[in-house]
Amino acid sequence: MLETKVLAAIQEWIDSCPDSVPIVAKCRPVDEQSLKALIHAYPKLKGTLVEAILGLRIGNIERAHEIVQSGSTSMDRYLHGVVHRTEGDYWNAKYWFQQINDRQLLANVSDTMSKAPDSLEIFVLSKSLGIFDDRGQFSPQFWVDAQAALTNTSSPSDRELIQRVAQVEWETLWTLIQDAVKV
Repeated sequence: MLETKVLAAIQEWIDSCPDSVPIVAKCRPVDEQSLKALIHAYPKLKGTLVEAILGLRIGNIERAHEIVQSGSTSMDRYLHGVVHRTEGDYWNAKYWFQQINDRQLLANVSDTMSKAPDSLEIFVLSKSLGIFDDRGQFSPQFWVDAQAALTNTSSPSDRELIQRVAQVEWETLWTLIQDAVKV
């Protein structure tokens, strides 16, 4: 578990970020600089899954990719899939999601997402996206297909739905990571 003061500093940083997680790779220099300052202030975070997930929060997929590409955990693989999905490399994203050998992680992601605030409305709206497997669990591979199909849509409601699901997914992963990391 993260130390209270580190977690508080990270939460303050998250609160200063733009309102939503980018669904395509783009990072404002000011956000990148603020993340570098946070990591500099707490050097134990450097190169960890915490730094990777925070990089994804602002669309800095290059640094997140550097961190997770050599990792061997299921969470590394999950974040690796998110990196490639965010950059629009959909087949590679699906490959990394298929490499997750921890069914419990996938169940935890699905369960935590279903309990997130606003999630019921999001998932009712997103049933038509086909992002659930035959057991009713959220599937990151199906989510890749849905996002690929809708990212270039002209429908503002589709783009908003993609954004909302991506936000809930990021918040879920952040919850799971902060509970698991020992820094």
